[in-house]
Amino acid sequence: MEKRQFDAVSKEDLLSFKRVLEIIAEEKKNSIPLTIFTTKLSPLESITRYLKEELHKGINQIAKMLGKKTSAVSLAYKNAKKKTFLIKETKIFIPLSEFEKYHGLSILEIIVQYLLKQHYKLTEIGKIMKRSPKTIWTIKKRAEEKNV
Repeated sequence: MEKRQFDAVSKEDLLSFKRVLEIIAEEKKNSIPLTIFTTKLSPLESITRYLKEELHKGINQIAKMLGKKTSAVSLAYKNAKKKTFLIKETKIFIPLSEFEKYHGLSILEIIVQYLLKQHYKLTEIGKIMKRSPKTIWTIKKRAEEKNV
């Protein structure tokens, strides 16, 4: 019976499904999985290591994307290599464009602002990022004070 159901799927449907999968894969290439920020690495170490090792970006390119000094990014990567780095499965990704837009904010401030725009509550953000809701609230307030 399963074969008959599959036979009912047209080649156009399969091509459309394949295209959807390609679009999702492309979006993941331009996004950062939120779970990289739940490790023992600092946020800058996490994003630098991910961009360098997973997305094959250069240190200068990473520095420009994040609005940071090349020396700071280079040091963050050097320190990150000394620590355990795990990428856990997640459904939540932060577009790279968010980090490129808000150079005046810290990495965590950008993440919290993005998740708030996606209608996550402070307590949910805290659970996801393995930080207390009070810490998330403080990060949110600091971002608001910067008015970026």
